[in-house]
Amino acid sequence: MAAIFWLIRPETSPTLVNNTGSPAVKATVEATVKPATQRTEAKPVHVEPVGEVAQAVKPEPQPTEPKAIAQAKAASRGWTDTEWQALDQLWHKESGWNPNAYNASSGACGIPQAVPCTKIPNPEDVHSQLDWGMTYIQSRYGTPSKALAFWQSRTPINGRDVGNWY
Repeated sequence: MAAIFWLIRPETSPTLVNNTGSPAVKATVEATVKPATQRTEAKPVHVEPVGEVAQAVKPEPQPTEPKAIAQAKAASRGWTDTEWQALDQLWHKESGWNPNAYNASSGACGIPQAVPCTKIPNPEDVHSQLDWGMTYIQSRYGTPSKALAFWQSRTPINGRDVGNWY
């Protein structure tokens, strides 16, 4: 059962609440709250439960690493298994999953290596980079595996691993 705490508001009736701040019980108070200089002996308090006290529920931890965030976002698009592996391979080659990756010669930036970098609404934000990259792949190629196939068809050019899938 969740802990119950007193919430005393000088101008209102005291109420017991649970640790989430929701009213949890009804209380009858037979004492008056007085300023600290006028304290008196407290009178007994009658507490009557109104219903079940809610348990605090901890939210599921959210991923913080770019690759873990991307995997969750990809799964929400239905890109699991083979599609996730293709996206992982593509972005590993493009940026090494580094959100601060920058190509000075092309102006490409971020995990998906957007060219120019201004295509990403908020290039400093990992979520913005990933959302832009996934939307780009979906609109241009349909799936990460098709994007990777295109990328691989252009690599190598003259023996160089150029990537260039835009």
